[in-house]
Amino acid sequence: MCVLLKKIKVRDKSKINPFLEEEKKNDEKIRKASFCDFPLGEAHFVHRSSDNRTAVVGVLVQMVSKDNQAFKPIVDTLPYVLYKDKSRRLRSSLNLNQLLPESPESYYVYTGSLTTPMCAEDVAWFVLQSQQTIGQNQLDSFLKVYSVEKADRSSDCLLAPNNRPLQNQNGRVIHASP
Repeated sequence: MCVLLKKIKVRDKSKINPFLEEEKKNDEKIRKASFCDFPLGEAHFVHRSSDNRTAVVGVLVQMVSKDNQAFKPIVDTLPYVLYKDKSRRLRSSLNLNQLLPESPESYYVYTGSLTTPMCAEDVAWFVLQSQQTIGQNQLDSFLKVYSVEKADRSSDCLLAPNNRPLQNQNGRVIHASP
């Protein structure tokens, strides 16, 4: 999970500029914050169409003490896929709708890039304004996953924190849903 967005002030209902002058101090705090200092994360659901176009639904996730049962099928499988290129079928069914917040109809949309290498461009992003929750124990399970094969593991190769630096806006316009 990664921290990509902050609270955004809306000046115009059709456009949102998350890099407003008065928010530069918040940008610096986010850039300097460690994963543990900033419990709000973001889960990404990546979709690829048959013509190879990519869309990502970003869900802001807040850590809480109680487990979220929607994440249980994933968390129960994590011990079997701790290392790169490991896969396993889920042991119970997964309802993707339950991974979304209760009110997913409000969102921000913009064209950006993937957050992982090769950071492909021309990706349609839909970041939901409502939040979902994840339990502390569930989050701890995600923090034990490595980005390398078992033989190459080290604490430097854990997936989290895995947020890339804040990117320049590069002329992008971020729209809010109606």
